[in-house]
Amino acid sequence: MISVVVPFRDEQESLASLLDDLRQQEFSNYEVILVNDHSSDDSVAIAEQHRFPNVSIVQNRHLGKKAALDTGIEIAKGEIIVTTDADCSVGKHWLESIRKSLVNPKIKFVFGAVGIQPQPTFFAALQRVEFASLIGSGAASSAIGFPTMSNGANLAFRKEAFAQVKGYKGNEHIASGDDEFLMRKIIQTFPDSVKFIPYADATVLTKPQKSLAEFVQQRLRWAGKWRHNSSKVSVALAFFIVGVQLAFTAAVISSLFSLNYSILILLLTKMFLEATFINRVCRFTKVGMAWAAFLVLQIVYPFYVLGIGLMSNVTQPVWKGRAG
Repeated sequence: MISVVVPFRDEQESLASLLDDLRQQEFSNYEVILVNDHSSDDSVAIAEQHRFPNVSIVQNRHLGKKAALDTGIEIAKGEIIVTTDADCSVGKHWLESIRKSLVNPKIKFVFGAVGIQPQPTFFAALQRVEFASLIGSGAASSAIGFPTMSNGANLAFRKEAFAQVKGYKGNEHIASGDDEFLMRKIIQTFPDSVKFIPYADATVLTKPQKSLAEFVQQRLRWAGKWRHNSSKVSVALAFFIVGVQLAFTAAVISSLFSLNYSILILLLTKMFLEATFINRVCRFTKVGMAWAAFLVLQIVYPFYVLGIGLMSNVTQPVWKGRAG
């Protein structure tokens, strides 16, 4: 049996759509546990209106996403726990694809692709391309045996393994990281037990942020967990990314003063490799590549990465009225 645990807070615009998707799953042996994290809107009423027989709605016993997940996992009847976010949409083969990925009992934790839903704005296109690079990096690092990142909007784990690693204990105070910290604890206890879900049908789509301010707050929240990261591979990857962006910025600035064909060839090679990689991720998640956004990000991305990295160490993000 699969238990789908969905924490939600002020998601009145999204819950009905997600519940409609969950109702249409081809896999039949599952339950849905919606955990209300102290919503101040009509989320609970909408959930009640759209619930179906195997849906439960419970109240978070404490505050925050990890506490909400703990609340749902504790009462879950399934051997497999699946998590997603309330603002997501899933296809009818989603749970079946997850089940197939966990047939081997040695696999304790799986994570799938997440894509940004295509919307007719350039800001949404920028987010779609940028997010594809993150999802692709997580899948690629897992493929070479060093999983570095996953996304709580699309992951699953064995409830028994969650209990053995004591769940989120030790990082409850960190607002983000319910996905990556748990993944890391499971890897430490069960080596070679984490894998990326290789089925496109397991892709989850999420909404882009509506404004630049919301986007920055979300990314600051995500970036804030990196300073608590104990994985040497993840830390090395972070330094590598920063180093590449610094080098790229320096190369662009240098090219403004004198045309250097060697630097130009390096820049074009970098762009070609990134375009090939991100286009493949976009095809896998079926969100479509936004080429104009990709070109703009070639200039903007280095400043964005460095800016968010620095800001995450000196600012406290606010998310849905809560700090952290």
